[in-house]
Amino acid sequence: MKIYKFGGASVKDAIGVRNLHQVLKESGTQNILLVVSAMGKTTNAMEEVVGAKGEKAREEAIQFVYDYHRGILSALFDSDHAIFGEIDARFDQMRTTLETHADSKYNFLYDQVVSFGELLSTQIISAYLNQESIQNTWIDIREIIE
Repeated sequence: MKIYKFGGASVKDAIGVRNLHQVLKESGTQNILLVVSAMGKTTNAMEEVVGAKGEKAREEAIQFVYDYHRGILSALFDSDHAIFGEIDARFDQMRTTLETHADSKYNFLYDQVVSFGELLSTQIISAYLNQESIQNTWIDIREIIE
């Protein structure tokens, strides 16, 4: 088994995602595990979401992350691709998490919310690879690790 790890800087935009695809295409796609960080500076932006004071500031921070990822989606997929709805649903989950745990301690909320960056990047990359005929299965690691 080969394990590939791509950091956030390497997948910060659509060009980076296309480059990842090219690396896999050239090196082979059988029996590999792909690990991908949040795209670009998403982790920093998610920290802004967690630390935002007030509903307006928090929504602006979320919108920044949303717009960034939508820009990447628009560059990689046709507008009717299912990934747009999947990413919208992921943002809805994040908002629900923020509302549900609004009174939780910072460290707990941080762990719950910042990890959405990796969920977003891996879903986008998985969908792109499938679109480009590199069949793969997206796995939510939270369901594997206890």
